[in-house]
Amino acid sequence: MCSSSSSSSAPPDPVLLGSSCFCAHTHAHTHAHDLAHDLAAHAHADSSSPPSFSCPDVLAAAASSCPFFCFSCLPTPARIPASAATPVTNAAAAVYAPALMILQLMLLLLLLLLVLYLYMNLNSLLLFLLLHLLLSCVWFPRLEIRLLRLRLRPGIFYLSRVLLGSTLPAPYAIARDACCRCRRYSLCCYLCGMGMGTETFNLQMDLGALSQLMGKVSNEGRERIVETAELKSSFVDPKAISGRGLMGLVHREAEDVESLQREISFLASEEMGKRRAALGRISLLVRNDDTPLVVLDKVWKELSIELIKLMADPVERIRDMAMRCLLSFLDKVTSVSSVLPIVIPCMVYRVATSPAEESSEEIRLLLVLILGRLVALCPKVVGQYMDAIHSILHASLQDSHPAVRKEACSILVSLCSCQKESMKMVVRYEETRAGAEPRYRYGELIDSLKSTLRHKHSSVRKVAVTALGSLLLVGDKNVTLVEDLVAWQLPNVIPVWQFFSGGVWEEGKLVKPEERQPRHNFLALLASDPSAKVRENFISVLIDWMTRLNDRWDHESRLLPYLLNGLCDPCPPLRMATFEAMERLGETHENERENNERDKQELRDFLEYGHKTPSEQNATERWRSCKHEPPFTRRPRLGARMVVRNNFRRLCPTLVRELNDWQPKTRSMAAQLLYYLVLYTEYWVTNDVRAMVESFTKCCFRSLAEMEEGDPEARLLLRQILLCARTVGEFIDPSVYMPLLLPTVRGETDLDVHRRCAAVEILRAMCEGCSSSWLVPHVSTMIAALDCSSISESRDPRLSSQLVRCSQQLAESCGEKLDEESRRQMTQIVVSVQVKAWCFGQKQVTDFPASSEELDKYARDWRSVQFSCHQALRAIASTACSSISSLLSDHFSSFLETLMPGLTRLSCLHELALLEVLYRQLDEEDVSQPLLQLLLAELVRLVQLPSSSSPSSSSSSSFLLECIIFVNFVVQDPSLPFPPQLFKQLFLALLRVALWARQTTSAERGEEQEGEEQAERKKVEDERAERALLCQTALEAAYMASAGEQAEVLFEEEAMKLVGDTLCAMMEEENAKTRELACYLTQNVMIATKNQRDMLEFEEEMRKQLLLRMDDSADAVQQASFQAMESLLEKRANSGGIEGHVVETIKKKISQTLEEPQVSDDIAEICRRLMEICQ
Repeated sequence: MCSSSSSSSAPPDPVLLGSSCFCAHTHAHTHAHDLAHDLAAHAHADSSSPPSFSCPDVLAAAASSCPFFCFSCLPTPARIPASAATPVTNAAAAVYAPALMILQLMLLLLLLLLVLYLYMNLNSLLLFLLLHLLLSCVWFPRLEIRLLRLRLRPGIFYLSRVLLGSTLPAPYAIARDACCRCRRYSLCCYLCGMGMGTETFNLQMDLGALSQLMGKVSNEGRERIVETAELKSSFVDPKAISGRGLMGLVHREAEDVESLQREISFLASEEMGKRRAALGRISLLVRNDDTPLVVLDKVWKELSIELIKLMADPVERIRDMAMRCLLSFLDKVTSVSSVLPIVIPCMVYRVATSPAEESSEEIRLLLVLILGRLVALCPKVVGQYMDAIHSILHASLQDSHPAVRKEACSILVSLCSCQKESMKMVVRYEETRAGAEPRYRYGELIDSLKSTLRHKHSSVRKVAVTALGSLLLVGDKNVTLVEDLVAWQLPNVIPVWQFFSGGVWEEGKLVKPEERQPRHNFLALLASDPSAKVRENFISVLIDWMTRLNDRWDHESRLLPYLLNGLCDPCPPLRMATFEAMERLGETHENERENNERDKQELRDFLEYGHKTPSEQNATERWRSCKHEPPFTRRPRLGARMVVRNNFRRLCPTLVRELNDWQPKTRSMAAQLLYYLVLYTEYWVTNDVRAMVESFTKCCFRSLAEMEEGDPEARLLLRQILLCARTVGEFIDPSVYMPLLLPTVRGETDLDVHRRCAAVEILRAMCEGCSSSWLVPHVSTMIAALDCSSISESRDPRLSSQLVRCSQQLAESCGEKLDEESRRQMTQIVVSVQVKAWCFGQKQVTDFPASSEELDKYARDWRSVQFSCHQALRAIASTACSSISSLLSDHFSSFLETLMPGLTRLSCLHELALLEVLYRQLDEEDVSQPLLQLLLAELVRLVQLPSSSSPSSSSSSSFLLECIIFVNFVVQDPSLPFPPQLFKQLFLALLRVALWARQTTSAERGEEQEGEEQAERKKVEDERAERALLCQTALEAAYMASAGEQAEVLFEEEAMKLVGDTLCAMMEEENAKTRELACYLTQNVMIATKNQRDMLEFEEEMRKQLLLRMDDSADAVQQASFQAMESLLEKRANSGGIEGHVVETIKKKISQTLEEPQVSDDIAEICRRLMEICQ
C-alpha cells in the first residue's frame, strides 16, 4: 500500500491510486495529493532505476480513475523535481511545439483585446467562454483556479477544441465530474495528457481502457444499492471494483506485515480521509469472496483492536464503516473470543448509557448486530459478561429504532438457549411486605420487553412475543411473572395508594396516582392483536408454555382462556392452528404422570377398557350426527376435553356475565367462546346449566328487542346465542333444562311477551340439538306447555311464530318416534295459530315459497306466521310419512270437536276461519263424504240471516259475505260427494241471503233523506254496495250449486216458491251481473226440472221475466235471457207443447231482435234455434 514515507520499497500503483480515490469518495483529493508527493520523492531518490511510468502517467491514471479528482488540488509543477519529468520523444509533438507556442501567444493577445470590447458590449457568458478558450491554450493551472469561479458544462471544452483546430492533440482523459474541493470542471487533465504521445507504459492495462472501466464502475456503483437482511443502509457493492490494495498483496508474505502496519497507521491517523480510505480498503478485503481465510484471520488479529477503537470516532461515517468491517469479519473469522473483554465494555459505553452515547440509530443497530454475532460465535463464553449484555439489551429494548429492538429480541432468544443458568441468576433483591424477594435476570428482561410488546410495528411485536416465550421458559417458578403479565390482583385486595389522592411515599420519594404507570394485560393485548402473524406466534408461544413450563399446572387456568380465544379468531388458519394446539395440550395431559385420581381413572376406563356412560354414548352419537362450526370437524381428544373441563367452572361465570354486557362486541365474543367451551366440556356443563339458561334467555330477549330497533349486529348475536343453546342441548338431558324454561313459556313467572318469546326460542334451540331418544319421553310435557291458553289468546305475531317453530322443531327432532297423540296435539297447536292469523287478515295458507329466505322468521307480521305454520305442518306430516292434506283430513273431526267450542265463544268469524284453514289445505282425493257432511252442517249453521231483534249491521253483512265466498269455493267442484239434504239446505240458505240482501238494499234506498250529512251518506252507500255484493255472491254460489249432479234435489216442490221469488227479484236488480246470474240460474232450474210437469205457474212467471230481459241494455244479460228462454221452450215443448200466444209473442220478439243492426252472432244463433222450436 501507499505511505507518506519516502522509503517505500515499491512505487505506488496507478491502479491503487484510482481505487483509493474511488473508495474514499469525497476525500479522494487528499489521498491523491499524498501519492503525488510519494511519486516525486521516489523518482528523485532512486534515479538509477527509473520508474516504468512518468508523472503525467500517474496524473492521467488518477484523473481517469477518480471522477472526483482535479489537478488544481495537486501541488504546482515547480514542486515536482525536473528529474521526475519524462522527455517528449514523440516527433509529432516536437514539430508542433514551436507552432503551438506562437499560436498561443497570438491568441492570447487577440483574446486580451477582445476582452475589453466584450466586457462593454456582450454578455458575461460569452466573455467566460472566450476566457476559458484562452486559458485552454496556456498552461496556467493556478491562474485558472483564481479566475474561473463558474461551473461550466463539458460541451465548452469540446467547443474550444473545435475553435482551436484539429491540430491540437486530443486529451487523454477529460475530467467529467466536478472536483470534490473546488466543485467545478477542470481541463488540467487535458494539459497533462499533451506530452504523452505514443509512449509505452509498463502497466497491467492501458490507461485509456482503465479510465473507461473505472468510469463505468463509478456510474454503476452510484446506482447499485445493497440492502442487507439486518439493516437498511446503502453502500456500493465492493465486488464491482477490480482494485488490488490488500487483496493484491495476499500472496506477498514479505510485504504483508508492512501493508498491515500502514493500514493500522492510517486507521489511527488524525485525518478523516486517511481513516476512511483505510476502512474502504479493509472492507474490500473482507467482502471479497476470493480472499483466503488465512489472510482474513491475520488481518483480524492485527486490526480488530483498531476497529473497536473507532467505535468512539467523532465522525459518524467512520464509526459506520468500522462497525460494518467488524460485522464482515465476524461473518468469516472464528476466533473472536479474544476481543470480548474489549468490545463488550465499549458497546456498553456506546449503547447502555442514559442518554445513549451513540446518537446514530443505524450505528446502534450495527452495535447490536455485532453483539448478536458475538453471542452466536461464543455462546459459552458470553456468560462471563452477562451483566454488561443485560445492560445493552435493556437499552436496546427501549431504543427508538425498530430494527434495534428486533435484533435485541433475537439475542434474547439465543441467550435463553445457550446461557440458561446465567439468565436465572438473581440480579437484585426487592423489599416487599413479605420480605426481600429475589429478582431474576430473565424477569428483569421481561419487564424491559413490555414496551416492545406494544410497539406499533407488527414485525417488532412478533419477535418480541418469541423472546417473551423463551424468557418465561427459563424460570422454574413463574407465578409472579405470569400474574404481572395478565395484570392480576386479588379480588378482595385494594392497593394502599388508591386511598390517598395525594400520593404515598415509596422508596424515599412521593409517588402520586397520576404518576404511576398503568398495568396492562399483555397477554390479552397479544391475543387480540390486529396482526394475524403476531396472534399466530402468540398461540405457538402459549402452547409451549402450557406443555413445557415446569410449573404449568399453576398457570393452566390463567393461560387457557388466551389459547381458547384463538378458536374465535377471524382467520380460519389460526382457528385450525389453535385446535391442533389444544390437541397437543390434550396429548400432554394424557401422558402427564401428575394427573389427579379422577382423571387417571377416567383415562383408564376410556382408553384401556372402553367403558362409556349413557352421557358419553349420547355425546358420541351427537358428534356423528351433528355438524359443528370449523375447526371442530372432529371430536376433540379426551385429554383436551379434560383440560377444558377442569377449568370450566372458573371460566363459565365470567362468560355468562359477559353475555349481557352493554357492549355488543363483548357479548358476541363471550357467546362464541362459550360455544367452543361447551364443545370441549360436553355433558359436564350440567352443573352450570341453570346460570347458562338464564343468561341465554336474557341475551335472547335483549337481541330481539334490538332487532326491532334496527340494530344490524343483534341478529348475528342472536344466532350465536342460539348456537350455544343448541350445543348445550346436544349433551344435556331435557329434564335438566325443562323446569327452567317451561314456567316462563306458560307465563307463570313472567307475563311479558318478549321474555316468553325468548324462552320459547331458547327451548326450540335446545330441542334442536337434543337426540330423539332423550327428547321423546318429554314431548308431551313440552306440548302441554306450548298449548296453554295464555299463548293461544296472545295477539303478538312473534310469540305465535316462536310457538309454531318450536312445535316444528319438536317434530323434526323426534322424527318417526313421535307418537300419534303428540302429532295430533302439535297439529292442533299449529292450526289454532293459523286460525288466529286468518282472523288478523292473513288468509293465505297455501302456495308459500319453497325456502324460508324470502321471509323473516322474527318479523312481527302474520304472513311470516302463516309461512311458519305451513313449514311446521309439513314437518309434522313428515313424521308420519304423509302430507299436510292427509294429516288434516285424518284429524278434521277431532279439530272441530276440540277447537270449535272455544272459537264459538270468541266469534263466528273464528269458526269460519277454522273451517277455511282446514278445508283449503285439503287435496281433492282426501275430501270424503263424512268430512263434507261435517263441513256443510257447520256452513248451514253459519249462513243464517241476522235475527230480527238486532238491527242489520255491516259486520253481519261482512261475515255473511265471507261465509258465502267460502261456500262458493266449496261447491265449485260438482264432482264432490255432497250429502243431498245438507246440500239442499245450504242452497236454500243462499237464496234467502240473496233475497234478504236485495230487500234491505231496496229499503235503505227508499229511506234516503235529503238532509243527511255527507259522511253519513257515504256510510250508507258503502253498506248498500256491500249488500249488493252479498246479493251477487250468494246468487253466484247458488248458481254454482245448481250446476252439479244434485241439482234435481234442490228444486223440489216446497222450494220452488222461494226460487221463483228470488229469481224474479234478482232479474229486477240494478246490477247487470246479478241479472245475468239470475238468467243463468233460471236456465239451470229449467234443465234440472225438465221432467216435472206441475210447474206451469212458475214457468209462466219466468217467461214474462225473460221476455223483459231480452230487451236488457246489457248484452251479457240479453244473451243469458235468450239461453234461459231456449231451455224454457224446450221443456214446454217436451211436456205437451207451447201455447199459440206464447209462440206468437216469442216470434215477434225474435223478429225485433234480428232486425236490430248491432245484434251479436251468438244472440242471432240462439234466435234461429228459438224459431225452430217455435215451428
